[in-house]
Formats: sequence, structure tokens, C-alpha cells
Amino acid sequence: MNLRALAPTRILAVALLSLLVTLNWPAFTSPTPLSLGLTEVGAPLGIPEITVSMIGISTDVYTDHGGLRAQLRQIRDVLGGGR
Repeated sequence: MNLRALAPTRILAVALLSLLVTLNWPAFTSPTPLSLGLTEVGAPLGIPEITVSMIGISTDVYTDHGGLRAQLRQIRDVLGGGR
């Protein structure tokens, strides 16, 4: 897996998400009826969508970073440079 190619892809994903949010901000913040089972509230549904998207991107970056650290540790061990 080419990790250097993933960084620009993630930057592009965040940039496109930011552009989408900026262009559609009124739609993201307009109140929408939201059923909570026993009651109904008016809430902007765009804000949770943005939050979930950013959490997903952050989780992807964190997961790949951990995998990269493990690979580097294994390489050091194989080459004899490990502690």
C-alpha cells in the first residue's frame, strides 16, 4: 500500500467536504423535524452529518498511522536496528 498516495487523497476529501458544507450551509443548518421515538424535535441534521464524516476521516488517518508505526517497528527488527 502506498501511504504517500493516501495523504493527498485525505486532504482532497476534507477539502471537498469543506467546499460542500460552505456552498450548502443554509441547507445544513435549517431545522428538520427529528423523531426521537416518544417526542419530536426540530434539529439541523447537517451538523451531525458533518461530524460523522470528520470522525470517519480522523479514524481512517489514526488507523493507518498505527499500522505504519507497526510496519516500521517490524522493519527495524528485521534489519537488526530494533531495541
